[in-house]
Amino acid sequence: LELGVPYLPENTVPRPREVLPAVFDVGFRAGFPDDFDLDTGRTVHQRELVVPLDGRLLAVGGHLHDYAESLQLVEAGTGKVMLSLEPTLDSAGKISKVSRKIFGINGPGLKLKAGRYRVVAVYRNTSGRYLEHGGMAVIGGLFAPDDPGRWPSLDPTNAVFAADAAGLDRIGWATVAIRTGKEPARR
Repeated sequence: LELGVPYLPENTVPRPREVLPAVFDVGFRAGFPDDFDLDTGRTVHQRELVVPLDGRLLAVGGHLHDYAESLQLVEAGTGKVMLSLEPTLDSAGKISKVSRKIFGINGPGLKLKAGRYRVVAVYRNTSGRYLEHGGMAVIGGLFAPDDPGRWPSLDPTNAVFAADAAGLDRIGWATVAIRTGKEPARR
């Protein structure tokens, strides 16, 4: 007996491909929340990171807190802006959403080469006071590596990985999820 269940036509464009989550986070500190303080006036917050393999961003969105003006991914060596996301404000001047881009629907996606990138957020704190934990800036999306088999393997003994897992464990779920592959019940 042979059973075939067609679920996708052969001519589907774009073709399905292996993707990984991509997170470009200005405030990442292993084991700690990723927010940051905001001084008054205009401030620029940035973090450099490494993309380990060539590939394509298929879709991205962002997360910002109030007083944010922009969020960008910049090629570190050239300063070329790869993508920009902007906040939308509601009638009270608060951020209601952040733009998103879907590159992989009508094309192959936004090409990223292995190398260094910066995620850059611009804030303008007009509150007149210093805001502890007032900012956050994260780009998240789907990354399709050109050769998924070459993606670096996870090393649980890596100091940054261990610190990040310990920080998540403080909120009660990371260690179980990492060791068992199952998320435990929330405390």
